[in-house]
Amino acid sequence: MVITRGAKIIASGTASKPIVFTALEERDDPGSLSLTTSQKWGGLIHLGKAVLNDAGNIYSRPDNTTNPPEREIEGFPAGSSDYIKYGGIDDTDNSGVLRYVSIRYGGYEFAPDEEINGLTLGAVGSGTTIEYVEVYNNSDDGIEFFGGTVNTKYMVMAYNEDESFDMDEGYRGKGQFWFAIQKNIGNGSDYGGEHDGGNSPDKTLAPFAHPTVYNATWIGASDNGAYRLKENFGGEYHNSIYTNFKYAFRVDDAVDPTQNIAKQIADGNLKFNNNIFWNLADYDGSH
Repeated sequence: MVITRGAKIIASGTASKPIVFTALEERDDPGSLSLTTSQKWGGLIHLGKAVLNDAGNIYSRPDNTTNPPEREIEGFPAGSSDYIKYGGIDDTDNSGVLRYVSIRYGGYEFAPDEEINGLTLGAVGSGTTIEYVEVYNNSDDGIEFFGGTVNTKYMVMAYNEDESFDMDEGYRGKGQFWFAIQKNIGNGSDYGGEHDGGNSPDKTLAPFAHPTVYNATWIGASDNGAYRLKENFGGEYHNSIYTNFKYAFRVDDAVDPTQNIAKQIADGNLKFNNNIFWNLADYDGSH
């Protein structure tokens, strides 16, 4: 299901009556699907008009308000539709409301190696409301932020088969109360979070990735890492707990020393403060 750029979805459930996006099988027979079931449909794709960190954006060319950089969201053949484009000039773009929403059993592979995330957010702006959202048993990421500035809270990523929280292309939103629990049966889960500063060819382009997250609780699947950090990533995690992972961090660093993780730390752009990493398999207590 694609919420196109410029459109809005108003999916506002309640705690007692959440809105459920799921497979027909679960609707017809609630007990028919199990923890190893996924790829029964695609997922929820939400596209907006926020600024992407590509050449020619309004950070580098303030006059370029009529032809800003845009991209096509992953999971579809290139050039297949104007409906899959995202990006623009409005970081405060309002794409609607997702509140008390559960997204289940998705991740269908429409093209080779292009599964759909449970919730895909492409350049979604800060005027959008996303809170109390669960993604359950998706074959790809639970949620992936492709740039954008949307703020999210009370997010539950449960038993998804790639990352729980994935982000790139200069995502700059805020998050609070992010919960993840990963699975170790079937295809299992990958990293708790895979975070990339931006995948434009020119890594120096603003706006840089800088999410700020408080009160995350992530439970791993014993044989995976909590974080995979890639070149140019900067962001903040505060007051959070990580447990049952094999290790805390994998760093895939940039060749260019001006864009690597060490530079982000030195410049104060990457912060992990007041967090607890507990029961990590490869932690020997020495660092």
